[in-house]
Amino acid sequence: MNNQPTVYPDWKPSGLAIGMSVLAVLCYIALFATPFIFIVWMVAADDPILPLIFMYLVMIGISLVMAAVMLISQWKLFTKAGQPGWKCLIPIYNSWVLNEIAGYQGYYVLFAFIPFVGSFFMMLMMVLVYMSLAEKFGKSKAWGIVMLLLLTPVGIPVLGLSDNTYIPSRGHQMEDGLFDI
Repeated sequence: MNNQPTVYPDWKPSGLAIGMSVLAVLCYIALFATPFIFIVWMVAADDPILPLIFMYLVMIGISLVMAAVMLISQWKLFTKAGQPGWKCLIPIYNSWVLNEIAGYQGYYVLFAFIPFVGSFFMMLMMVLVYMSLAEKFGKSKAWGIVMLLLLTPVGIPVLGLSDNTYIPSRGHQMEDGLFDI
């Protein structure tokens, strides 16, 4: 058996992927910093309503930029995997399709609607799906956990906008059991 590590020549993200990832990280930092900045302004101002209104407008703008980055990235990720890009626009169905891209049954998403148990099952499924998705794009399982699960606004643009290729035979397959990793 060959013990040589698999080398993927297209592992480097493109400039667009790096730019979108940096934009996503800056948006997330701004979303967390904005309330603190405007709280100081509200304390110092005579009329606290104006800073509050301005803060919400800034946060809505940042959220819209973040949503655009993630939608563009998911659209490209879906098209790389052979799915129509418009499927990323439909809530719940986009998770169904993402499960299928990762090699899991799409209907596992419906288990999220089971009270109490569903949220724990979906947290476990997110870990499994992201590990398999990373493998299908030539990355390691650890990369899937760190970049897709913990740093989603960076990982999704890197997968979707870089030159990585989708390899359907890697990662989890639908005929495997649920927890066959």
